[in-house]
Amino acid sequence: PVWSPTGLLAWTGCEPSGTCGIFADNPDDDQPPTRLTGSINDISLNWSPNSELLIYMSNVTGNWDIYRLSITGGVVALTDDPASDGLPAWAPNGSAIAFVSNRDGNNEVYSQNTDRTGLQNLTLNAASDTQPAVSPSGGFILFTSDRDGNQEIYAIKSDGTSPLNLSANPA
Repeated sequence: PVWSPTGLLAWTGCEPSGTCGIFADNPDDDQPPTRLTGSINDISLNWSPNSELLIYMSNVTGNWDIYRLSITGGVVALTDDPASDGLPAWAPNGSAIAFVSNRDGNNEVYSQNTDRTGLQNLTLNAASDTQPAVSPSGGFILFTSDRDGNQEIYAIKSDGTSPLNLSANPA
């Protein structure tokens, strides 16, 4: 489950009938949850800064891609690549996302505008870089990487420069 900035909840689950998908609910009202999609393979949800959109990864087409979902209806594919794309995170202005893709043979952190322009590989490293999180200012992206031989936490500027190992721990 994930909280929106305005207090809505969203999660992936299944109804007793077996119908699965993304559900949303306002815990402050007495209305039942609303099912927004119909696939159990819709995962890794992330609310937009204005709480009107969700991004998530799905393999509903047989390949993992990233989708944008309006809570009032409508789904748009943000990626459509033969590689696996996932683990999306919003930029604080809502106009871009960071995500993980194996487009170059290993997991890398990418950024892209929500209009599908401006795709950029930010990490460009032979290691496995994953789990992006965009800073509240939008200036930095945190991610995990095994580039030093074990999983570490890194920060990188949102333009892909100046990677910095924040955890620097051999454990």
